[in-house]
Amino acid sequence: MTYRCPICHQPVDSAAWTCASGHRFQVEAAGGLVRLVTPEFAAQLARFLPALEDYRARLGRRLLDPAAYPLLPGGPAVARDREWRQRQYDLEVVRRRLARAAPLTVLEIGAYNGWLTHHLAAWGHAVTAVEPFTDPYDGLGAARFYPERWLPLQLDLRDLSVLPGGYQLVILNRCLASFPNPAEALRHAQAQVAPGGQLLTLGLQVFGDPARKVRRVAELEADFQERYGFSAYLWPTRAYLDRADQAALRSAGLRLRAYAPLWLADLKARLTPSLPRHYWGWWGPNAR
Repeated sequence: MTYRCPICHQPVDSAAWTCASGHRFQVEAAGGLVRLVTPEFAAQLARFLPALEDYRARLGRRLLDPAAYPLLPGGPAVARDREWRQRQYDLEVVRRRLARAAPLTVLEIGAYNGWLTHHLAAWGHAVTAVEPFTDPYDGLGAARFYPERWLPLQLDLRDLSVLPGGYQLVILNRCLASFPNPAEALRHAQAQVAPGGQLLTLGLQVFGDPARKVRRVAELEADFQERYGFSAYLWPTRAYLDRADQAALRSAGLRLRAYAPLWLADLKARLTPSLPRHYWGWWGPNAR
């Protein structure tokens, strides 16, 4: 598999993580994290990540107990957390879809702290997990807490062209709404799928009336600007999906399916359009 340099797009030797032009990329001994990013994006992250760490700490969202990680998305540490309960639904979707699959090459986009990655690896799949955030608890740095091994790759998710492609399964893990153009991001992810392969996207929340969500995003932006002096997001984004996005994703071939355990929440969203409806999506030759 041939990676491309994010600086000059020359081939990268993935044994030494050096490109043909001599650009060298950092590899961390703990967990094998590879930082395949441009100097400019690295500088942006160096400024942004401490603010994100502080923000998440103030919200009490950082899992600081290493023993909690192998149990994710379950376990006592997250037993009362609604977001982690929804990730349990994600895990069940993935488990069902892969129940009879032979070991696959998997690209997981938006891997966060490896909560899904470690299950994929435990099931025998060869996983490349890409994510811009490398925090030791809220990012790829958490790979050290799991017994399974995979390739954690720090990447600017807007440029998947540095990846070799040809993955038998690509997973967009609860990240599609964060892209500047979700439908375009889906097409870029589809381009990474091998012939006959498939793509799965998790955690799609679609708002019929996004006005309340727009206000919440604006409040978050104002808070970040006041506390840290810059945006709460690494790149321009609306940070939500609406019905126009839903139509665009369907036009790109994505089959949307509701989460069965969230039927009541979806019913409430039909009556109150400011609440999101919850979907996962599947694309590929056997999508149904």
